Amino acid sequence: MEREIYHSSTGAKINLYSLLPENNLKGVIHITHGLAEHALRYSRFAADLVAAGYAVFAHDIRGHGYTKAKDAPQGVFGKSNGFNLVLEDQNQIINLIKERHPYKPIICFGHSLGSIINLNFALKYPNQVNALACWDSGIETGLLPRASR
Repeated sequence: MEREIYHSSTGAKINLYSLLPENNLKGVIHITHGLAEHALRYSRFAADLVAAGYAVFAHDIRGHGYTKAKDAPQGVFGKSNGFNLVLEDQNQIINLIKERHPYKPIICFGHSLGSIINLNFALKYPNQVNALACWDSGIETGLLPRASR
């Protein structure tokens, strides 16, 4: 995966990875990793998505991986308002993706904490992405969880 540093208006230097198909781009998948993880953990998954025709972007969220922010030591989103800063950082990354790949659908995939981030992101910025894929979010809703006990 190609690496770059994106300077967020929140003050974070975001470690951003991308991997692009050679042609016939179907859409873009943005991966949001879970707690105590980093974006490169998903590099094999990203390669499979690229083979299927999708561009993949993934960044280390504040306090994780190689992303640096003065107010976010390792393992911490921020000293104040950290979760909202995570959402704003992601919004800026999604805007960057839209600039680079206009008119392509964007799917946000999240694992564990990443899925919670993506669900909150979609609530705060409802027009930014076309779909969410949430894996291991730990949310129980509806009849199925009750029926499976």
